[in-house]
Amino acid sequence: MTKEPKREKAEHQEAQTQMRQIEVSAAQFYVGPLPPPEQLLKYNEAVSNGAERILTLAERQAVHRQSLETKVIEADIKRSYWGLAAGFTVTLSALFTSAFLIYNGHDLAGGSIFGASLVTIVIAFVSGASLRKKERESKLLSLPQQQ
Repeated sequence: MTKEPKREKAEHQEAQTQMRQIEVSAAQFYVGPLPPPEQLLKYNEAVSNGAERILTLAERQAVHRQSLETKVIEADIKRSYWGLAAGFTVTLSALFTSAFLIYNGHDLAGGSIFGASLVTIVIAFVSGASLRKKERESKLLSLPQQQ
């Protein structure tokens, strides 16, 4: 009985040896809007004026992206101004309302509105500053580290 397991083990090892294969693959990649110059030359060989067409495409894409970024920034600035204007209007309304109530003898109601509007303004500025700080930190972390 001891010969049988040895034979099976030998057959198993032989099968494993036959099944071993070596596979070699090569991959090449690049990062950025343009392929390396060597590949651009190959595009010229494959398609007439291929490299120039690729460069033109990359330039048009860059202009398009920059145009979109400009529009987004302009919209953010407008939204920021509208937010400031709305906040200013609401705050002035609350302050005038509280002054009116205090003047007419409703001290508790006027003081409450004044206090609530003051707390709201402080919270808005503190949370806005905190949000901007976090945004700056995240942008700083996303930048490539220089060595």
